[in-house]
Amino acid sequence: MAILGRRVVETVGSMSRGLFPRRIHAVTQEGFVLKVLSFVLAHNIRLLAGRMG
Repeated sequence: MAILGRRVVETVGSMSRGLFPRRIHAVTQEGFVLKVLSFVLAHNIRLLAGRMG
């Protein structure tokens, strides 16, 4: 069970890494968090759209 969980986490991590730019430029910590959360949200929306279509 632990191996399956680890595989899922590694797969999601590698998929979301491809969505991120090489660098995230932000002036404030809040801006950085906002950008990271928006990339994660975009990744989840892309996965949902793929399952619907």
